[in-house]
Amino acid sequence: MAKDLFGVNYRDRILELNASDERGIQVVRDKIKKYSQKLVTKVSDVNAPNFQIVILDEADSMTTDAQSALRRIIEDYTKTTRFCIICNYVSKIIDPIASRCAKYRFSPLSRESQLARLKYIASNERMSIEEHTLSFLIDISEGDLRRSINLLQSISQLGSELLTPDVLNDVCGAIPNEEIENIFECARYQSTDDIVKYANNFFASGYDLRQLIIQLNDYVSFNENLTDKEKSEVCEYLLDSEISLMEGSTPILKLFDLLCQIRQIFAMN
Repeated sequence: MAKDLFGVNYRDRILELNASDERGIQVVRDKIKKYSQKLVTKVSDVNAPNFQIVILDEADSMTTDAQSALRRIIEDYTKTTRFCIICNYVSKIIDPIASRCAKYRFSPLSRESQLARLKYIASNERMSIEEHTLSFLIDISEGDLRRSINLLQSISQLGSELLTPDVLNDVCGAIPNEEIENIFECARYQSTDDIVKYANNFFASGYDLRQLIIQLNDYVSFNENLTDKEKSEVCEYLLDSEISLMEGSTPILKLFDLLCQIRQIFAMN
């Protein structure tokens, strides 16, 4: 790590925390506040800034109390410390903090860039993986390059003969297309008792409800047999279900509710 003439390590001017792991108010008081209280060490480089930086990744996972404490720290130590707050959902950042920040929004990486990066990693790791397999990883990751790389690492120990759609679905947690179609048709045409049985079997198979919502949304959106009105109503309930899951709803109850709501949509149309 480069140092200036006084022997100051520039890395000492940056505190980086993953707020999804360190989200409580105690972390704000013990780590962030103490760091912000430090005096900025003078350096010989005239271009060096006269402040230090706190980087909070996934800050939308922080509790409301922790964010409130952070707001006071931002107000009290703004002359010596700058804060970089990284989040997926800016709506989960309290207004007193959000209003004090300049907001920068980043669009997802292009498919070509992701594919090129995965090919580069596969080449350096001497992995023999076909392009359609890498494309599948990008699709299942919804454009999240980090997740694509993690999945690539997961399948790296599999032989090329095992890189079949079924095996990849199991490794990546994807739900087979036939299962998506079956559960949608069950919601449309079966009785409430059958829906309950199907939902119980769904969880017994080890599938994840959020993954179902993602794939069901794609299935409905591109289903040519549904009207625009039916698509919009179903997708609205899918959105509500995902929000409820993020807020702590019980997955199996939410699945019961979602399937019954879908049944009601088609019963009325």
